[in-house]
Amino acid sequence: MHRYLTGFDKYNTKLPIYVEKPFSDDQVNRLRDTIEKNRLRDVEYKKVPGNQEQYNGFNRFDPKKIVHMSRLLIEFDCPKDIEKTMDSYAKPIYKDDIALCHYNYIDYNSKYGDGRYAPSLPPHLDADENLVTFNYQIGGNIDDWDVWIEDKPYTLKNGDAIIFSAVNQVHWRPKRKFKEGEFVEIVSFDYCPLDNYRFTGEDNPIDPFKYPEKRKKYLDSLNSLPEFQVAWKIYNEMGIKEGIQEESLGKLI
Repeated sequence: MHRYLTGFDKYNTKLPIYVEKPFSDDQVNRLRDTIEKNRLRDVEYKKVPGNQEQYNGFNRFDPKKIVHMSRLLIEFDCPKDIEKTMDSYAKPIYKDDIALCHYNYIDYNSKYGDGRYAPSLPPHLDADENLVTFNYQIGGNIDDWDVWIEDKPYTLKNGDAIIFSAVNQVHWRPKRKFKEGEFVEIVSFDYCPLDNYRFTGEDNPIDPFKYPEKRKKYLDSLNSLPEFQVAWKIYNEMGIKEGIQEESLGKLI
């Protein structure tokens, strides 16, 4: 089982780091084209087991509908030159070898919530060894939905990125009442150690379907963390000010 909140002794740079316009116009256009081709796939959906409302296709590149968080996820093949650009930012941050292990496009839009849910990203730590995450905002038409990393907000503008450690830093976005047509588009790229299961072909050690007891134990341990509780306190207090009801802990994404 991988660990979380392992500290920053192996980091060469203090995180987070804000990066303005990391990609060229040509790179952004090709990234967008790659994503949009997968958005148009003809998908036969199946519901993911559990109480939450998520629907996946049968192919890795089929868009995933996350109804309870009102968002769409799309995986794609990352162009090599874009990966090389991110490597130049991400790899020098960590003392040991890391590599791009996972990435996806996320469209936060109320149209995916079935009229019942607003787009959301509650406080969480990633359920993987994402030592360095390159979070790129490829589009959006609102500017008041900050990314919170630990207890500080960061305003991410279209075309910019923020780099942080998703397994070491609790991160989230505040509750917000979205209007029809409002959206934010993120492409999140994760860097893991070379012995991560994604590279070795082994199972995820806390896979929620294969190892539910280990997953529950991992999640329970998160809820006792002071960093986690502080983030949830801020998250719920801000939600109450917006007239949005309080939620409980227990988020692991």
